[in-house]
Amino acid sequence: MRYITILLTLLLTTLGIYADEPFRRVYNMEELTENAEYVIAAQGYTNPRFFVCGTGFAGIDCGTSPTEELYVPRSALIFSLIYEGQQIVLEHKEQFICTKSGKSTLEFSTHNYTPWMVTIQDGACTFRSGDKCLRINSYQTKTSLFGHYSSYSQETSLVLYKRSLALEQMQSYARLLKANTYETLILPFSTTLPDPQTKAYVVSRSGDELSYTEVTSLAANTPYIITRASTGLLRLSATDAIAPPQPNALTGTLSPLRTSNALVLNGKEFVPAAPDCLVPAFRAYLPLQP
Repeated sequence: MRYITILLTLLLTTLGIYADEPFRRVYNMEELTENAEYVIAAQGYTNPRFFVCGTGFAGIDCGTSPTEELYVPRSALIFSLIYEGQQIVLEHKEQFICTKSGKSTLEFSTHNYTPWMVTIQDGACTFRSGDKCLRINSYQTKTSLFGHYSSYSQETSLVLYKRSLALEQMQSYARLLKANTYETLILPFSTTLPDPQTKAYVVSRSGDELSYTEVTSLAANTPYIITRASTGLLRLSATDAIAPPQPNALTGTLSPLRTSNALVLNGKEFVPAAPDCLVPAFRAYLPLQP
């Protein structure tokens, strides 16, 4: 039976019914990075099949249970992640997923978005907004549908799958910034700031004193502090711009890491990192010792 399943998957892939590269199951928060594509899936309860979120947020039947690797159907919705602080916004083809007030259905928007508080533990994933969650509602006789449902449900947690993009292939990056707050940023490519609303600074350190130098071009693999005068989406694209070298006290990371021995930026100031603090990819921190 195992070999039949493999042969069938290969045949469907050859016929173009499934996407070319497999997605792999996400098991913890450390795996969430912005240089990746994602699909959302869930095991139905009333209809106990395994569904991938597809066009119109309808569930696409993909078997009986979750797998470690998943060749997704062409009609599956493939998402990217955009961070807004500690929350995550889902984007599909430059449209955001958002909830409708008082309704369980989801919709796409070019300007409205819903931030989700995400937790992942041992492969069980929850996207929470307010007192509701993004989850599946499965039916025996009707199409199973992903939506914004009560957190109290017999339906199982979501299953998230990821397909990574190599850092050297990244040509763009996006983040949602709130007005007049400060965040850290490091990118694997050089870029220039898109508008006067956005400011960037390198950090130098002398003992316990920090100083900040404003820049307009960002060098690859160099950490910065960024801020915007108004709330909005910051999209940065790779350019040939070369930023001049500057003293820099920050340590950046292009992959998620955990640290307890650092200062992290919280709003407008550096504060001691919580024990085993998760620093997401494309962020930076300040070592405790100069």
